[in-house]
Amino acid sequence: MDKPGGERVILSPSEETVREMTERRSRFIGVVFPFHADENLKDRLKELEERFPRANHYCWAFRILHPREMDGFSDAGEPSGTAGRPIQHALAASGLAQVAAVVIRYFGGIKLGVRGLIDAYGESAAKALAATPRIALEP
Repeated sequence: MDKPGGERVILSPSEETVREMTERRSRFIGVVFPFHADENLKDRLKELEERFPRANHYCWAFRILHPREMDGFSDAGEPSGTAGRPIQHALAASGLAQVAAVVIRYFGGIKLGVRGLIDAYGESAAKALAATPRIALEP
């Protein structure tokens, strides 16, 4: 989003948001939070592992536009491209930056397959992002 005069306004989460869904007995918990280039994502992941113990997967993605564009993702043990990339796509579609999303999965005993995983991780992230309050940041 641009302001008059050509300055860029960045929309970011104003607080952490958590949303949960179930897909074929697997529990998916989407967590979205503000995230900046100088933060350590590993510390936040460790905190989430303590809050949601014994989950099978903690898949994540982040998107930063300032001070330079950066993004990244991890499938965290899920088949390649089935978790981190769909979360990253949800982040890009949301229009938010300075943001990270972690989708935590408790395996429910039924394999979802590649398409099922892609859909579940993307939907879980999208639901959390849709509920996330936003704030405008000026670089």
